Amino acid sequence: MDYEMLRCPLQRTIHIEDIFTAFTAKRDAGFRFDGEMHDFWELVYVERGTIWAAEEQHIVKLTENMFILHKPLAFHRLWCDGEGATFKVISFTAFGSGTLRLENRTGVLPWHLQDLLISILERANALLNGNATHATSIAAGLELLLEDIALADTAPMPRQKQEDFDRIMSVINAHYRDNLSLGALSDLCHMSESKVKTILFRTRLKLK
Repeated sequence: MDYEMLRCPLQRTIHIEDIFTAFTAKRDAGFRFDGEMHDFWELVYVERGTIWAAEEQHIVKLTENMFILHKPLAFHRLWCDGEGATFKVISFTAFGSGTLRLENRTGVLPWHLQDLLISILERANALLNGNATHATSIAAGLELLLEDIALADTAPMPRQKQEDFDRIMSVINAHYRDNLSLGALSDLCHMSESKVKTILFRTRLKLK
């Protein structure tokens, strides 16, 4: 045939590994969830009404069709004042460089992503009830949803976090044969071990 065949690597920046919860909740005015902290992501999407969401020191008012993403190890809570709300929740583990752009994301979920989220939740409910046939479509759908959110104009990642991640990856790539320890990597990056460990945890990169 008269065309050039090109090879284009598919570089996935977000990988879904596990689903923990997937449900729709309806809560009346006065509802208060005192909060929790866990080592996986959680997405909350409001179908109707209004809820307030707090993550650490940040408080956000979520109205119809708005969402918020809670990052791993961030203490968060929900409550309703003045009116109730119907909202959807899905929690999952995700890793990859693209997850850095998901931190502090909140805003209006576009209509096409609303339909995608509903489909993901339906399949995730089936999976959690023992139907494993939907696992691949859930992972693919959730990765697409999160990638679109990461690229949307909703609370972009602070520039310094991206620069820190790029610096760590540059050092890892330059010393990939050296079996770097966390301490050695931190020294080469001129960062504290706790800072490097936090960034590595959120992207699920591992060092000995």
